[in-house]
Amino acid sequence: MNKFVALFVCGFSAVLAQNEVALVIGGYGGGNTVEILTTDKICNGQNSVPKVPLAPSGQLVGWRSEYVDGLLYLCGGQDINDHAECYKLKLGDQNWTPAQGMMDAREYHTSTVFNGQMMVFGGFNDRKG
Repeated sequence: MNKFVALFVCGFSAVLAQNEVALVIGGYGGGNTVEILTTDKICNGQNSVPKVPLAPSGQLVGWRSEYVDGLLYLCGGQDINDHAECYKLKLGDQNWTPAQGMMDAREYHTSTVFNGQMMVFGGFNDRKG
């Protein structure tokens, strides 16, 4: 099982996220900001504790992220082109670092974590459909 324990502080609100609690980032239209949701407040990841940096350059819309073995992984997305790059982030770090990318560039895909691995499904590619 993928263990997840993190404490996010958003203004005066805090939430202890543990197993079976989702950390959701990305989505249609999205942008490169990350929002932290607690039980009673929403704030920009740049204002949370720990801070969650903006998505890497190129990953502006349509990217997908999962929490795997203590790291956030962010894959795909689009600026002018679709992207296959993936990045990883240890919560509390200031920067995303490169990770193994996807075989095909895509945006608006979905993903899940199974047996400690991020699995990516579907999506769209402007050149491949």
